[in-house]
Amino acid sequence: MEIHGVDLHIDGPPHEGDLRVLVDVILAAWPEAVIETDNVKHTPLRDFELPTGTFDGFVYRTREAADAWDEDGWTTRFGNDLIWINMLPDVLCLTLGDESKDFGDRLIDAVLSSTHRTSRS
Repeated sequence: MEIHGVDLHIDGPPHEGDLRVLVDVILAAWPEAVIETDNVKHTPLRDFELPTGTFDGFVYRTREAADAWDEDGWTTRFGNDLIWINMLPDVLCLTLGDESKDFGDRLIDAVLSSTHRTSRS
């Protein structure tokens, strides 16, 4: 079994608003994105009601990618079409495809530079 993916994280408690920033940046790049959590399966990300507090979910670039991940797991065709978002009490973690580090860096930068974080200083 091969392990794939790039793990990125922001240490410290996630801030209220971090998930909104992530979703906005993801939708700008992936307008057809769908989300999967314990409570929803392949719901359009634009229609998903964002929770507060801890969060664990998978965002897929398209419904086709979500279906492929469910059926086949990682493949070269859809390996970069998934973001796992895991917001724990003490860290925000993102796992993306091998070729997605630049996109992940944009997501992290957007969160760290967002007004809900910078206005607290």
